[in-house]
Amino acid sequence: MGMVSIHDSTHRFLRLLLDTGIDGEDAHYLDIAKYLSETNRRTYRQGMTYDIANMTFHDSSGNETYIKVCTLPRTWACQAAWKRGFQEWMKQQRAAMDSLNITQAPTWHDFKIYMNADMVTDPDTNPSITDMEGNSFPEGDWDYSTFEIPQDGSTDPSEATIHMMGNNAGAYPSYTKVCLLKEFNKRINVPQEDPNIPAASDESVWSLLSADQPDVEVISEVVEGLETDNDFPPYHSSDIPGAGTSGAGKPSWPWVIREACIEGGGHHMAATGQFSAPCGLVCIETDHSEATGDNTVGLTIELVPGDYKGISARPMNGGGY
Repeated sequence: MGMVSIHDSTHRFLRLLLDTGIDGEDAHYLDIAKYLSETNRRTYRQGMTYDIANMTFHDSSGNETYIKVCTLPRTWACQAAWKRGFQEWMKQQRAAMDSLNITQAPTWHDFKIYMNADMVTDPDTNPSITDMEGNSFPEGDWDYSTFEIPQDGSTDPSEATIHMMGNNAGAYPSYTKVCLLKEFNKRINVPQEDPNIPAASDESVWSLLSADQPDVEVISEVVEGLETDNDFPPYHSSDIPGAGTSGAGKPSWPWVIREACIEGGGHHMAATGQFSAPCGLVCIETDHSEATGDNTVGLTIELVPGDYKGISARPMNGGGY
């Protein structure tokens, strides 16, 4: 008999029931690593970007339901913010372990963050995975990480939950929630003008005397363009997208990567296609404003097969430990 492949011993399909309430918009926060750990009885780290093959939605009520599938930004800033948060968390963990002469972290020790501050308190965070009859799977220990922030004097440290997008909560230094992108935004270098051409360059005698371009008006206009156009990068020089209180110029809620609509009147299914989710965190926003009563949407998630314990996933920048 041949050896059993890791792909043959990995369950890649996750079934969830989303309680969408009576009407209006409702957010549902999913942690893919948590679900994979429960289903397969082995640890899947959150510090990975997970590849999702497809999401299929089903609504048997006949309501029309509009669906947004959202993830963390797939940007270098999100990766770098995660890495810095992981490093700072590990500093505190190592200091505590050193104080007890512990040389190796506990088996299931893991850096776990929330998507945003709303995920911390939303009752629709991590709905249970189920079988075909709606029976939920037994859950294990899945505690999200915190920072212990020193306070002035003899005050006890402030324990702060950790999320990626949005803003901090609480006044410095007594934060109760810490946003990794917000903290990263505080430390970035603001780009300067490039090239830095003196303001009076369009009046230079040398440009008027140029032998290659005798048309002095052309030379003057070109130099003026060099002085004023594209002096800064093609992105906001001081604001990282996803950091800060959400609003105009602050896209700090999870970003939409797929949309679907379950039509009413008999067409009760929709699918999204493939995408990737940093940290395996996904937000599903449902909107069925025409519904007249409580509604439930079934969701089946298919993961792409791969080399990370049977799943296609890559470490976050500095993660996957």
